[in-house]
Amino acid sequence: MKSEDKELLVRDLSARLPYGVICQYNCVIPCGRITLEKVNERDVLKGIIPMSDDHIGFMVGVDKVNALEGDIKPYLRSMSSMTEEEREEWYSYIDCPPGRSIRRMPYCIKYIDWLNAHQFDYHKLISKGLALEAPEEMYEKGE
Repeated sequence: MKSEDKELLVRDLSARLPYGVICQYNCVIPCGRITLEKVNERDVLKGIIPMSDDHIGFMVGVDKVNALEGDIKPYLRSMSSMTEEEREEWYSYIDCPPGRSIRRMPYCIKYIDWLNAHQFDYHKLISKGLALEAPEEMYEKGE
């Protein structure tokens, strides 16, 4: 994974932590003399842990994932999957009242927070191979 892709993924996932982004992940867990290998598991991202080496640690469910290329991918919704009702709500944040740019900041923050809360892929991570398209029922309202 290119370093700029890794940085983009970490920034994106960090912003989604409060909203319960579901990730697919792979990890190896040492258990005494044996190791458990988990492949293509799914769970909610719980935290991001900086590591001393060039890797990033992720807590997914109860597992710690030492992210190497392809070890973790969030499930996101493509922007084209936005419903008409969602689009109307989204546009309400885009339509900022006139004023100086500093006064618009709360609207911009709400705009990004809304996209994160609804798990939309505004960084185009899906097309870069850094995220997976979320199945339609994965992020139902109220969950």
